[in-house]
Amino acid sequence: MKNSLEVTDVSLAYGKRTILEHISFTLAAGEAVALCGENGSGKTTLLSAAAGILRPAHGRIKRNGKVGYVPQSAALLEDMTFADNLRYFSSIARVRVPQVLPLEADELRPIRVRDMSGGMKKLCNLVCTLVAAPDILLRSEERRVGKECRSPPRRAVCRTGRGACRHACSIPRRLYGGRRQPADCRA
Repeated sequence: MKNSLEVTDVSLAYGKRTILEHISFTLAAGEAVALCGENGSGKTTLLSAAAGILRPAHGRIKRNGKVGYVPQSAALLEDMTFADNLRYFSSIARVRVPQVLPLEADELRPIRVRDMSGGMKKLCNLVCTLVAAPDILLRSEERRVGKECRSPPRRAVCRTGRGACRHACSIPRRLYGGRRQPADCRA
């Protein structure tokens, strides 16, 4: 499948501590998905594995297309300006810095990252990922997607700025033992 992400029976662990077990889903081109769950439930760990940063303990992740990953905390060089960060990340991605930036971020070019607000840093972090023109974009965000994702149901459909997500996964904690149960996610 062109420009897709396939996660098959993936389990993730830190040392002997299992974080997620038997996660499977497929995302096709054009789909928007919200991954919902409590703090510490493994959402960012799953996205890190999907982006290729972490290796699953079990299972397979197939990336068909170029993956861009926007971590929850800005992955910017604090002592550099946004323009310097753009040049740096563009050189890593082997792309040219665009003359006009997406998301109206042009006015931020001369500002040092350490002098930016949290929202400005998030915008710059996203733009530095977007200049590489990824086919698949993974974003680890705080829980600000909608009340449906904050509620206890195991499966929720969340609304995003671009309409309803086709799939949504919830990764709840088990009540006992502290381990996570498999995501209730069907593609």
